[in-house]
Amino acid sequence: MSVCASEKHYSDSRDYFVEATMQYDDGSLTESLPFYRAAVRICPECGLYWQKLGEVELQIGKEVLAKSRFIKALGKPYAEDV
Repeated sequence: MSVCASEKHYSDSRDYFVEATMQYDDGSLTESLPFYRAAVRICPECGLYWQKLGEVELQIGKEVLAKSRFIKALGKPYAEDV
């Protein structure tokens, strides 16, 4: 079972998420951002994708943006989009 409403969205977004996670694990935080953003654009209903994006943004000092991502991760509709 996927985390997205659509299996195609999950398949497409997963590649971006995997690449983002590899960049993150290598310590390349800013390089991981475009991949996490791509993953949430394709599969915005995935809380894990929003959470990881928020974690990176928090670590690079973008606290306000990170808070918005954490709200999205919880499924709240009023957070700003990517």
